[in-house]
Amino acid sequence: MARHAAPVRTTLLCAIKFWSIDRGKTATLRSGVRHVVRKQGFSPAAIDRAERELAREGKLQVGGKRSGKTLKLLDDVNCSTVKLSPWTDDGYPGASLDGRKRRKGKR
Repeated sequence: MARHAAPVRTTLLCAIKFWSIDRGKTATLRSGVRHVVRKQGFSPAAIDRAERELAREGKLQVGGKRSGKTLKLLDDVNCSTVKLSPWTDDGYPGASLDGRKRRKGKR
């Protein structure tokens, strides 16, 4: 499956999933997430608007204060086709954002 550019809302959710250590289950710093989304070509105003809408819809939780603000996913999101270049390019850790990989059982 090829990755492609996505709307700002989807990009923001996938950036949170990418940036957090455990794929979105704990809060992560907002500044790192915004950096990833800005690198995809979105303006700060568009990111702010998407962040407010997603928080209002209950898909995202904003916490902390000032420069220590955090973002946390409240819903799981599929990022298998979302491009967060260069982080999701082959050879980078974000290339595995498609979810859990199937493992073969021990024999």
